[in-house]
Amino acid sequence: MFTDRIFRRGVIPILLLVLCFSSHAADCGLYPIALSSQTLTGVQPGTVVNNIMNGKQPGNFGWLTWAGSPSVLTLAASLTPPGNSDTYVNPDNPNDRVLSVGDWVQGKPGISNSKNVRDALDALKAVDIVVPVWDQTRGQGNNADYRVAAFARMRLIGYNLPGQSRITARFLGYASCGQENQAPLVDAGADQTLTWPEAALLDATVTDDGVPAGIPVSVQWSVVSGAGSVSFADSQLVDATASFSSNGIYVLRLTASDFLLSAYDEITITVNRPNQAPETFPQAVTTDEDTPKALTLEGADADGDALTFTIDTPPSYGILSGLLPVVYTPTNDYHGEDFFTFKVHDGHLESAPARVSLLVRPVNDPPAADFLSVTNREDNRMEVAMSGADVDGDSLSYVILDPPRFGQLGEVSSNTVCYTPSPDFNGEDRFTFAVYDGEFYSPTTEVSLVILSVNDAPIADAGMDRLIDYGEQVLLVGLASDDDLPADALSFVWSKLSGPGEVVFADSTASNTTASFGAAGIYVLLLTVGDGELSAADTLTVSVNAAPTVQAGPDRIVEAPAL
Repeated sequence: MFTDRIFRRGVIPILLLVLCFSSHAADCGLYPIALSSQTLTGVQPGTVVNNIMNGKQPGNFGWLTWAGSPSVLTLAASLTPPGNSDTYVNPDNPNDRVLSVGDWVQGKPGISNSKNVRDALDALKAVDIVVPVWDQTRGQGNNADYRVAAFARMRLIGYNLPGQSRITARFLGYASCGQENQAPLVDAGADQTLTWPEAALLDATVTDDGVPAGIPVSVQWSVVSGAGSVSFADSQLVDATASFSSNGIYVLRLTASDFLLSAYDEITITVNRPNQAPETFPQAVTTDEDTPKALTLEGADADGDALTFTIDTPPSYGILSGLLPVVYTPTNDYHGEDFFTFKVHDGHLESAPARVSLLVRPVNDPPAADFLSVTNREDNRMEVAMSGADVDGDSLSYVILDPPRFGQLGEVSSNTVCYTPSPDFNGEDRFTFAVYDGEFYSPTTEVSLVILSVNDAPIADAGMDRLIDYGEQVLLVGLASDDDLPADALSFVWSKLSGPGEVVFADSTASNTTASFGAAGIYVLLLTVGDGELSAADTLTVSVNAAPTVQAGPDRIVEAPAL
């Protein structure tokens, strides 16, 4: 039943895990008081330790029971010199009755502040005792167990059991209980491969049996062979750090000693030559305006590593897509110089950026004509200013393609043409045009014309001139027309414009009416027709004839001739 102590992560604790190889536990003078290994961490022999009873599990306060009995009387008997640890029974193996390092001991629940227990503790103040040191626990209450990691020699000084089993004692050192010394076991760790100037993190393991008791194990790293010098951050740490002056193969040795015996193990460190940064190659590329250009980025690596290409600075007048190859697409209609830069990475190092210079040659683009919508009023002539654009800045001329249907166009002057709508036309009209840059015509573009209607004055017709006799009535028949309104929406007014006498109209606001005249003579009548906004008039002449006067002369006597 042999358990090693283990030292890792560069720390060699003072606590030495020892075991008792006696024929029975009484040879070590064991008493059932549980002492935590954490309590003794860094504690030197001769130090007074408070609260050495610090049972961790619920319901337990640091008492142990060798055979699993929770009885206070059994506890008192176990505390009475010379003790009875020879009654120990391993809770995991009833056939194991020798308490050794690595075994589990059952905890006794309760404070156990009885007179028998206090009397036994008072008797122990006069002698040195050995108690188990635990490092792990399990279970709780009656099933709580403590794993033995070592044995410590103590001298009791005082106790305060109502304070949850607080005991004060002086630590006298660790007890070996007669174990035969074995050399430490050393594992320097796995061989490593790294790249200069990377340091090696040495992950070693040293284990020891704890004999001789109280003597810490010392370790030392050294160089067996190598292509250069080796520097250790601390050569006396198990997990040390080693740095190398150059690339090559190095053999390092880790030696461990327990003062009486020593052992070593070796590790091989292969330090590779440092990685060389890759390089890139600049390029100069030409393409035409609006034409994508595929190009292959170029780079190399002296170590033969696989390369990854990345864009460092994107172009200002275009976009990049893809990577192998990368495609440069210039901005629409752009021509001139552009560039971008890229880098390569070999998985470890990155290259300096390389420049790809780009020249985009100009190409003539067709011009573009602008759609136009204009509004005008009926019977009004207007000038239409056509517009277009050419990204190349070429001079443009304007060409009429489809003339309007309800109007006429004049000659084109520069970009201006005169549109004259047909008389009284209102509604929608259109014509089309294109622009020409000397090489290309633009697509056909429309000029939309909206002609707003304008109110026209109505047309009045008072009828034919008339001749009547005095005393007669004249029948007046007024006619009117209006392109904008129906005839029944018009107003009519008859009036006298001139004449020797009074004129009486039967209904002066009717289109058809009669008129009577107060005296013979020549009359001019006026017919006014209105549409609510504009009006028009017409006249007719009515000649009123007086009745003729007959004069027969004076009466006369005429003699008849003789028969």
